[in-house]
Amino acid sequence: MTTPAPTPKWVSLDATSGTLEERAARRRAFLRVIDEPVIRLTSVDLEATAWGLRALSPSQVVNLTPALRPRPGNAALIAAGTGLGMAILFDDDGRRHPSASEGGHQDFAPRDEDECALLLWMRNMIRLRRQFRVFGRGSMELLPCATPPILAWIRRWEEDLVLCVANLSRTPQPAELDLSEFEGRVPWELLGFTPFPPIGRAPYFLSLAGYGFYWFELRRA
Repeated sequence: MTTPAPTPKWVSLDATSGTLEERAARRRAFLRVIDEPVIRLTSVDLEATAWGLRALSPSQVVNLTPALRPRPGNAALIAAGTGLGMAILFDDDGRRHPSASEGGHQDFAPRDEDECALLLWMRNMIRLRRQFRVFGRGSMELLPCATPPILAWIRRWEEDLVLCVANLSRTPQPAELDLSEFEGRVPWELLGFTPFPPIGRAPYFLSLAGYGFYWFELRRA
């Protein structure tokens, strides 16, 4: 009777942090404590996930595009998270073998004027969030508003104050906000760096387009 060869055990090892020497030392130390006759190491989590795909039964797979029938050949595993993780499964006579890839090297360039405009807008949003630390570290205080589709809140961090107002309706909406706590400050609209009228004791009036929003830095006069 022939004894079947042991099935390799796959282990995902963190090999992304530290220097090359530190990573190599971790790998050697890991091999010393693992007492298995057959073992393969992978430093890429998506590659380990791709190997697991081969163990799935047809009942565990959901086809998101029923009109398109699966075809033989190469395949790819894509997992969007903090980055774009990817693994390639290359076809070898009907059997797919996973291989690591680096999704961070992939580039999805804008293809038309609308996508170019969206890219510029997103870059501007990211630039503003980096410039104003209040968006990442500040507290959030909701402001009452009589107009139901209007959502308004204040972001605070140390001396920084930012007023955010958003219209959740597709139609234009008015907004009256009680900003008397910030009397004397001047709202500066952050997308165009345009000053608005100073805040007084009376309710502050704004008009927002459908799905429009404002970010104001409340500066001292």
